[in-house]
This record gives sequence, C-alpha cells and structure tokens, in this order.
Amino acid sequence: MVLPSQVLSAGLITERVHPSVQMKLFFALAGVCLVIAVLSPFITKGHGWERRTFWIGTFGAALFIFLGGLPDWIGGLALAGAGVFAMALSAYFTSSYIKIAGKIYAFHTRDGQPDRSSGSPRQPIVYDPAEEHYGTDVTAKKAWWLMIPAMGLCSGTVVTNVGTGGSLGLLIAMAGFLVIGAVGLGYASDASWGYRVARGQYVQFVLVGIVTAGVFTVLYLLAYIIGRRWPYRFKKSLERPAPPRPTRDKKPR
Repeated sequence: MVLPSQVLSAGLITERVHPSVQMKLFFALAGVCLVIAVLSPFITKGHGWERRTFWIGTFGAALFIFLGGLPDWIGGLALAGAGVFAMALSAYFTSSYIKIAGKIYAFHTRDGQPDRSSGSPRQPIVYDPAEEHYGTDVTAKKAWWLMIPAMGLCSGTVVTNVGTGGSLGLLIAMAGFLVIGAVGLGYASDASWGYRVARGQYVQFVLVGIVTAGVFTVLYLLAYIIGRRWPYRFKKSLERPAPPRPTRDKKPR
C-alpha cells in the first residue's frame, strides 16, 4: 500500500520510482504529445480541430516536461516555457493556429485568412493596395521586422568570429548572407520594382542599420540607387508591379 507521503505532487509517481526513470517516463509522454501536435493536420479535420489538437499536444508536452524536471521546478518550468515558445514560433510562421479573440495571427497573409468550413474552397486573398507585399504572401512590415533579428544574428556572428580564431566558414556564410540580403533587397526587390526605400518601413530599416553598425544601410542604399538607375526585373518573379497608391479625389475649383 502506498502511503500519501510517498506520492509526489503530480500524483503519478511515487518515491519508489528512481528519479531517472521518472524523467524518462515523463519525457517520453512529452514526446508523444509533440507527435500529436505535429501530426494534427493529418489526424483531425477542419482548421478548428487542427488548432485545438495542436495546442493540446503542445501544452500537454509542456506539462510532462515540467513534471519530468521535478524537483527542479525552476529548470522544468524554463524548459517547458521554451518548448511552448518554440511551438508558438513555428505555428506563427507555418500555420493559422494562433487565434486570439477571433483574430488569426500568422506570418503569411494566406494563413491569416478567416477559417473556412471543411470542404469549402479557399477564398481568394484580397490585397490592400496601400499595403505592399514581398512576393504575394508576406507584408513588407512583417518582412522588415524579421530582418532585425536576422541581420543582428549575422552581424553578431561576424563580430564574435573576427580575430578570435572562430569558424571561418561560419564567418563567411554570415557575412555573405548580410551582403546578399542588403543588395538583393535594395536592388532586385525594391528599387527595380519602383518601391520606396524599405517599402516605407523606415523604423525597421533604421533598427537594422543599428544592429549591423551601418553596413546593411550603406550596402542597401548603394544597391537601391543603382536599381533606380538601371532596374532589372526577372521574367519569373514572385513580385508584382508596384501597387497604385490610394489617392484622394481633388475637388473641382
């Protein structure tokens, strides 16, 4: 007979169970929950059930990770929180699973559309002419906010590897990504298609310049100037011609 004092706060494992066995058991259950979350599109029908299954699996995994970390509840809580954050980040960039107060939050415009009933055709996406997109599925605002941590990571990697005997390959890769990103956006994506600098996302543009010590800004603006003078548009491109800006009707004099 198991005495109450032998039962852990979780109510599932007793003191007779070795801590390593307890951890393995809870982590295995967490893995099962993660599999359910990842496979939610294949085991459920309809966006609503997919979303519920995904989050049930995600928070179930977080709970078991926390229990597996006991008695170190701080470490378990931190690990569980990191797991939820990683799954939420994945959901934001790849799905329409983040829905708060009836509004869907997603990186891609298509994923941000309202839910549709099972079997109904996907509704066409209506773009706001005043809101410029990269390609056809990502708004300029979201793309430039994403550029801040991306370019910050590149510049940070370059700084920490220069003169410290770090990985030469990683240094070249990050520096190349920074240069190609600045030139590609300035010349091919923005200037050649007649868009404004950074497509009007000036706050993000300034922040990207700060985290790259001005390197991104200089390269982008040089490429932008060249692109305005000698534009080039690829025949097969996701870009659309610059959308017309909304204008107000002038009153007759």
